[in-house]
Amino acid sequence: MLIELPMLRDKFIEIFVKVDDFCKEFKLEIKKHQLDAGNCKVRNRKASLSDSDISTILIA
Repeated sequence: MLIELPMLRDKFIEIFVKVDDFCKEFKLEIKKHQLDAGNCKVRNRKASLSDSDISTILIA
């Protein structure tokens, strides 16, 4: 059975929105429980894909 492209696109968007909402809440919780780095160097470079993008690709 062939799935129509608009239906598939809508499903990807639905998955992305749910994953993105989860990632936002998860980041807030992680910040609450994160340990201080102290004198250690912390890498803070922005990734080209967001956590939501990567998670959606993995789920799909």
